Amino acid sequence: MGTLSEFQRGQIVGAQLSGASVIKTDISLGVSRAAVSKVPVEYPTHGKTSSAKRKPKTKRRGICLTIIELLQQGCQQNSLFILKTLFPQQQSDESFTNPTSKVQLRLVTENNATRSKRRSDIHKTWTAYDLKNVIWSDESSLTLFPTSGRVYVWRTAKEAYTPEFLVPTAKYGAGSATVWVAIFWCTAGSIITMNGRITASGYVDILGNLGHPMVPMLFPNNYAIFQDDNWIIHTARRVHSWFQEHGDALTHIP
Repeated sequence: MGTLSEFQRGQIVGAQLSGASVIKTDISLGVSRAAVSKVPVEYPTHGKTSSAKRKPKTKRRGICLTIIELLQQGCQQNSLFILKTLFPQQQSDESFTNPTSKVQLRLVTENNATRSKRRSDIHKTWTAYDLKNVIWSDESSLTLFPTSGRVYVWRTAKEAYTPEFLVPTAKYGAGSATVWVAIFWCTAGSIITMNGRITASGYVDILGNLGHPMVPMLFPNNYAIFQDDNWIIHTARRVHSWFQEHGDALTHIP
């Protein structure tokens, strides 16, 4: 039917309107019976001698194939990268955005805001000389397996156990460690591996064995300012008492 010309379709419609049967029409015009039956369908209501053709899906299919090729090149590509590759004319990052969760922000109470303002007022006048006397310290936890957070990939259902789409794990974990680190203006300090759960007593041992002895070696005036955060171990009474006892050589940032 797709090979019929507009003139042939018009002949079929004319024959049907004149009362000719389907058999007589296909014999006289030399076309198939299927064509004779389908051509006049939309003529009585829309005046058309041909049925509406479905829009080709070549463009949509091409986009799908392109997406598949991009994902095969890198299974962890994000949707923003794919969209920019498909539509390079859209250069603005505001055109395409990846869905993401809301950013969590700690609730600031009136008391916390007042304390924060007080601290900023004390330290806003610090100079480079003041910063050179600070021992900056912190702890960090390191794990081998599992990795922290989820790893997202693009894959089909059949590729679930393909090695490149798997994240290795170990039963009961494969080891972890917590380290304590200190840095100074002029150099890096010690890196201490802490075994087991960290306690206030263990933290005091670190301060006594490493923090305090470093002061005469790195600070000629025998004066240093020690920084840590408000972790529950750091604010324990035992730790507070230790800083009061050694306040002549090591000042604790409140």
